[in-house]
Amino acid sequence: MTRDPSSASPDHTVSVEVDDGAMPAQLFLPAAGSGPGVVLFQEIFGVTPYIQSRARDLADLGYAVLAPESYWRQGSPVLAEGMEGVPDGVAASGRLDWDQALGDAAAAVRCLRARAEVVGPIALMGF
Repeated sequence: MTRDPSSASPDHTVSVEVDDGAMPAQLFLPAAGSGPGVVLFQEIFGVTPYIQSRARDLADLGYAVLAPESYWRQGSPVLAEGMEGVPDGVAASGRLDWDQALGDAAAAVRCLRARAEVVGPIALMGF
């Protein structure tokens, strides 16, 4: 299915509590209101319209999807996609503290697992 990325806005923006603050994350819910969970990790460009579109596609398949904003400590930038955005994406990912990012990922899993909309297992997926 090809979706217009501009039509894939999240159902909610949530805060994921981490050791040093609150990481924003975008939540996409299935039409039924609940389902198994997927934590969808961004690519180097941030939580772009493309990532939002993939999250909406998964929600349309019945999953509750959480897309954490891994660059939140950098102001949650959404960078240009494609080859022109690669230098900025590589630079942004290079500024990540990977121990913090791993802790953030674990917190995102806990956050999604705790939501009433999630029934069943949780999967992790990323780009």
